[in-house]
Amino acid sequence: MEKISVDFDPFTGTRTTTSVTEDEKMIIRSEADIGPTIEYTNALRNADQYSRDGIKRNFWHVATIPDVVIVELKGQGIDVFTASAREIVAGIKKLGKEYLLTTRKQI
Repeated sequence: MEKISVDFDPFTGTRTTTSVTEDEKMIIRSEADIGPTIEYTNALRNADQYSRDGIKRNFWHVATIPDVVIVELKGQGIDVFTASAREIVAGIKKLGKEYLLTTRKQI
């Protein structure tokens, strides 16, 4: 497999590698360190007042989703820009990425 390019986006922390296989198939791989996002969502999930305050203001922050996970969800048929919160949360759980949720409550 021959690597064509490796790009890094410092804003999102995403590294994208483009390769071509011997049978001329192009493979695009995106990866990112989501460790800081996991720490952030854990802190919010454990801050009960954060959830209460958001609900009082008619805004409930239920997840923080990195770009690489948005792409994974899109592969499952879930467009985070048009899907309902319930559909997105179900998709996150289906991927086994519950650690991205910012609340312990049922959505």
